[in-house]
Amino acid sequence: MSRLDLAPDTGSVVNPATGEKLSLAQASTEALAGARDALVYLGRQRTEAIAMLDEEIARRTDQAIRAGRLTQYTFTAGAFKVSVSSPTAGGKVRAGELRAALLADRDRLGLTAEAIAGMFTPKTTYTLRRAAWNALVKQVPKLTEYLELHTEEPPRRTAKVERNNLIETTARTA
Repeated sequence: MSRLDLAPDTGSVVNPATGEKLSLAQASTEALAGARDALVYLGRQRTEAIAMLDEEIARRTDQAIRAGRLTQYTFTAGAFKVSVSSPTAGGKVRAGELRAALLADRDRLGLTAEAIAGMFTPKTTYTLRRAAWNALVKQVPKLTEYLELHTEEPPRRTAKVERNNLIETTARTA
C-alpha cells in the first residue's frame, strides 16, 4: 500500500481493515481509532514480513555463495542491489573482557603484553583491531577460542535492498 493509497495528504485516510476512506474532520472518533488500530496491526505484519524476507534472502545468498554462483554478499538481482551481512561477521566483541582474559593467560598463550596491547585501541572502552588480531591468530590459533568466549551473539541478519537506478534507467531507454 503506498502513501497515495492511504491518502493522508487529502485530509483523509483509508482504513486498511475495511477499505473505507475516512475524512479526518468528519469521521467518528471510533472510526478513527479503528483505522489507527488496523494501521498498527498492518505495521506489525509488515515488520514480520520484512524479517521473513530478510531471512529467505540471506539463506538464498548463502546457498549461492556455497554453490559458487555468487562471490560476494552484495549483488544485483534484477532491478535491485541486494546486500546481506556475512554470516561470519559475528556479534559485538566485548573487547575489555577479551583483553583482560588474554593478559591473564598471556604466558600460557606465549604472548607478550605488547602483542596483546597491539590488538586493541586504548579508549575508555577497548575496541579490537581486527588486522592485528588476525595476524596474531595465524601464529596462535588458540586465540579464536578467546574471541568466541568474549563475543556477543550476532544480530539477526538483514538484507538491504535498493532500487538500482542504473538498471532501471537502462531498462527504460532500451
